Amino acid sequence: DTLNCQNISYWIPIVVFLVLFLLSATLHINAQQHQKRERIKAIKTAYLTEELNLSSQEAEKFWPVYNKYEKVIFSYKVQKPRKGLKRIEALEANGALDDSVAEKSLQTLFQYESEVTAAKKNMFQELQGILSSPRILKLYRAELQFNKKLLAEIRKRGSNEP
Repeated sequence: DTLNCQNISYWIPIVVFLVLFLLSATLHINAQQHQKRERIKAIKTAYLTEELNLSSQEAEKFWPVYNKYEKVIFSYKVQKPRKGLKRIEALEANGALDDSVAEKSLQTLFQYESEVTAAKKNMFQELQGILSSPRILKLYRAELQFNKKLLAEIRKRGSNEP
């Protein structure tokens, strides 16, 4: 009897506000993550352009090829494994992660690694029409150096937090 229309009317705006607030916060966090990724991508673009000493004509041909393969590589290195690992964590939490599921998951992860390798190989082959082999090797090294510097910066910033 204590739960009447007046009480429900009181709670509806509060619940709607909370849902909208949580949705807004989630969208804000996603936007911040997207901005960070875009900022890192811009820094990486500048770094690789400088390291490879790309002319404007080379850059015009290089970046579409590089970006095409970067999307594929990101998908197989980050997006797909992340989804798979979330599924594995859920199965593990429910006690449903058995040997056959684990084996299948491992095979999938190995397949993702093969796809990354194939994409890099295809990218390097396609870039041979744009850059010399020594400069493609320099690209490989520059990517490793950039990732190492990025990781060092992330660790440095992480250790400065309270």
